[in-house]
Amino acid sequence: MKNILIAGSYSPAIKEKIIFLLGKQFHLCFVTKQEELFQHPETDYAILRILRIDELEMDAMPSLKFIQRWGAGVDTVDIESASKRGIGVANIVGGNAPAVAELAINLMLATLRNTAFIDKNIREGNWIKSSIEARSYMLRGKKVGLLGAGHIGRCVAAIVQAFDATVQYYDTLRLPEEIEAKLGLNYVSLEMLMQSSDIISIHIPRTEATYHMIGKNQLELMKSTAIIINTARGGIIDEEALYKQLKSGKLLAAGIDCFENEPIAENNPLLTLDNITLSCHVGGNTSDIGLVMAELVAENVKLFDDGKIDILSIVNKQFLKGK
Repeated sequence: MKNILIAGSYSPAIKEKIIFLLGKQFHLCFVTKQEELFQHPETDYAILRILRIDELEMDAMPSLKFIQRWGAGVDTVDIESASKRGIGVANIVGGNAPAVAELAINLMLATLRNTAFIDKNIREGNWIKSSIEARSYMLRGKKVGLLGAGHIGRCVAAIVQAFDATVQYYDTLRLPEEIEAKLGLNYVSLEMLMQSSDIISIHIPRTEATYHMIGKNQLELMKSTAIIINTARGGIIDEEALYKQLKSGKLLAAGIDCFENEPIAENNPLLTLDNITLSCHVGGNTSDIGLVMAELVAENVKLFDDGKIDILSIVNKQFLKGK
């Protein structure tokens, strides 16, 4: 019986679901701390959420053959080291897209209407109804700019269009024109996206190419009445540049779910601003979407175990040896 190391934080319901789906066929071990990854050399397969598997962790698991990421991002795995060892790394593309898209919309609305700021003031005894109007806006009629038009970006597009907003996007790979027409998306350059959008919503992975992709120059292109939302990965936005734009009032507001370093440091200057709505990287973390993700992850593990890797989303398939 093969051993599966299930690493990260899982709710009791999701954990129970994983045990139901995989417990009869595999020996399961749950860990929640990074250092615990070094204590299981017998691991054949790993399901990875939140924690990292780099070269040192792989060295501590000489039997490791397969890493299944919980979600689309693979930035928590050293892909190069995995490939050299013949370890397959798979993700789940689009599985949690509805949940992440809903949080993006939540942050748009909360940011446009200053929900957290108003809540804080009311709790402090300040009835600020007469002073908040000047910095409050509707989503209706706005031009939403998507940085990335994958599964999550397309879900966001559909939702904001229901609010009577228009959508434009930039992606390194442009969609076919017939798909753009079907989804109601207008393709523009990154520069035009930043200049003309009322709302920027980020939906791209963090890679070497996208690190600080939204920096000082890009933020300075944005309207003073615009907002920026990030439910993708920390590090795509240069946080220092974002702080300066928000502090100076040259950018209306931001809604941020993920940060370059997590958990966010207590001295991060973004915490001092009242025109930013903060979240703790929970875009894909809901009980109901978690149960769906558990099924998708378990199915991938079973397929790999059966040798059916051609139908899996293995991101390093071309580098695997003897597969």
